[in-house]
Amino acid sequence: MPKVSYSTSKGLIQESGKGCVLPIRRKVITLTNASTTARTMAAHESGTLIQVDPSTNSATTVTITLPTASSETAGCFYDVVCIADAGNAAADVIITTGANGTDIFGYMVRGAANSTVLDFDGISKITLDASVATDFNQSRLTFLCDGTHWHLSGYSKVAI
Repeated sequence: MPKVSYSTSKGLIQESGKGCVLPIRRKVITLTNASTTARTMAAHESGTLIQVDPSTNSATTVTITLPTASSETAGCFYDVVCIADAGNAAADVIITTGANGTDIFGYMVRGAANSTVLDFDGISKITLDASVATDFNQSRLTFLCDGTHWHLSGYSKVAI
């Protein structure tokens, strides 16, 4: 059986050898706080890596709204990573379900000297509050929808 590969210029191609080589990457969306940013994710964007760069010295926020939890969004997931520290004490990053009746359940491991696990139990919004700490760089939050609520696992170097 020939090896199947993918080429951006030719699409699927056959080559000598065995196996399958598909260069699959996730969709990446980068959001900044250069101006107030509000982004509602769509179910068809499930699996997207959302890079948040709040490093502009501006008192503006980045708000990410997860899709409405339903049978159609069960199994949808998104990874949110902060790729820079907040550049302003008012440059918050907010992730919300957009509905008070749709909650987030899960945990976030907080590293550094105060290593703890933060428990999120039935909240509809998480705010990375820059007035508490601007050290957002390398924070990661993964959200998974069960059809009714969203489940969180994550890591942060500092308090969120």
